[in-house]
Amino acid sequence: MDIKQALKSNIDEFKKDMVFLNRFAKHEDEYLVKYTNLLRNNKIPMRGSNKSVHYDDFTKIDYMGPEIKHREWVQQLNRFYWMKYCAIDYEKNKSDHMARLVYDSINAWINYWPYYGDRSDIFDWMCCDLFHPMISTPLRLGAGPGHGWIGCIPYLFDYELFTEEWVEKVVESALWQIGPMVENNKNHSGEHNWRPNELSCLLFLSQVLPGAEKYKEYAVEQLNDAFYAQFEDDGVHIEHTTDYHDWITDVFALIYILG
Repeated sequence: MDIKQALKSNIDEFKKDMVFLNRFAKHEDEYLVKYTNLLRNNKIPMRGSNKSVHYDDFTKIDYMGPEIKHREWVQQLNRFYWMKYCAIDYEKNKSDHMARLVYDSINAWINYWPYYGDRSDIFDWMCCDLFHPMISTPLRLGAGPGHGWIGCIPYLFDYELFTEEWVEKVVESALWQIGPMVENNKNHSGEHNWRPNELSCLLFLSQVLPGAEKYKEYAVEQLNDAFYAQFEDDGVHIEHTTDYHDWITDVFALIYILG
C-alpha cells in the first residue's frame, strides 16, 4: 500500500469512531464563509481579531510573522488552523486555488525550517515562539480528521500536485516534528492545557501516520496520567476558563469514545 492510500485509509478508519464534532464545530457556521472568502483572496486571517494578511505568493510566507506585531500572530501563522477551510472548500467545489494554497504553504514551511534531525542541542532554540513544541506543533500537525497537515491533506489527494513523492516529504517532516514535541512532553510535565493537547495529537498520529505507530503506548499512558491533573475535585478545569474547559473536556471525551 502506498503512502497516500495508507494515510487516507487510516484517516477514514479513525473517523468511524468520531461520533461528535470537535471543539471548533460551534464556530464553523460563523467562520466558514468569512474565512473561505479571505483565503480565496490569498488572505490568512488572524483568529480572534479583524486582521488578516495578504500574500501574493504562499511559497514566500515569512513564518516569523513580521506583518502583525503580536506574538499570537507568529503562533497562529505556524499552526495552519485555516487549512481546514481550504479542505472543506476543495471537497465541495474542487477549488484548485485552495489546494494550491495548502501545497504552497506547507512547502514554504518545510523550506523555512531546515531539518536538524534528532540533535538535542538545538532543543532550546526550538522552544521559541516560532517553533513552539508546547503549542504550535500539535495544532500544526493535527489531532483529528480535518485539522492540521495530517488531518487535512488526505481530502486533497486527487489534486495533481499531491503526488506520492510530495506526501512522503510531508510525512517525513511530520515525523521529524514529533521528536521535539515528545521531548518537550517528557521534560516539561505539568498541569497546563498544552500537555493533553500534545498527547492527543500524538495519539491521533500514532493511529494514522505511517511511521508514528511507536508513540501509541506513550500517548495512552501519559493521557491517563494527564487526565487527573487537568480537573479539580468539582470537575472544573484547573485554568478556570470556559474555553479551556470545553477544549480539554472534548479532548478526553473523544479519547474515551475511541476507547
